[in-house]
Amino acid sequence: MELPSKRTILLVGIGVVIGAGLVQTIHSLRRHPKTVMFETRLCCKSLAAAYARNPRDSGEMVVEHVEFSPARNSCLASTFTLAGRHHEVEKFGVVDVVSGERIFEASCNSVDPKAKVPCGNGMDTTSGNGVSAGRSYPGRSSEGSVPT
Repeated sequence: MELPSKRTILLVGIGVVIGAGLVQTIHSLRRHPKTVMFETRLCCKSLAAAYARNPRDSGEMVVEHVEFSPARNSCLASTFTLAGRHHEVEKFGVVDVVSGERIFEASCNSVDPKAKVPCGNGMDTTSGNGVSAGRSYPGRSSEGSVPT
C-alpha cells in the first residue's frame, strides 16, 4: 500500500481550509441581517423608553409597541397616555421617536357621557359575529363606552 504524496496531502489541506473559510463566510452573511435587525429593534426600544420618560403632554405615557420602519428608516411607537385630574382623558397615537413627529393622534374622554368619542375599556365591544373584542386596562371603568 502506497502512502499519499506530499502534494496530495497539501492539496487536501488547502481544500479543507478553503471549504471551512467558505462555510464560515456563509454563516456570517446569514447571521448579519438578524444581528443588525436585533440591534436596530433594541435601539428603537431604548429611544421609545427615553421618549416616554420625557412626554410632551402632561399625563402618564405608556409605550405599547415599538417597531423599526424601513420605509421611514426610523423607529415608530404606539403610545397611550392617561391625562386629566382623574385620568379621564385617554390619548393614543403613533409617534416617530427619532424625530418626535406625531403620525397619528386621537383622544377620548371616559367621564363625559356627551363626548363625541367615548372611551370604554374594550370589554363591552363585540364584533359582527358576537365575539367580544378589544382589550381591558386594569382599574378602568366602562362608563361612557359605546353600547353594543
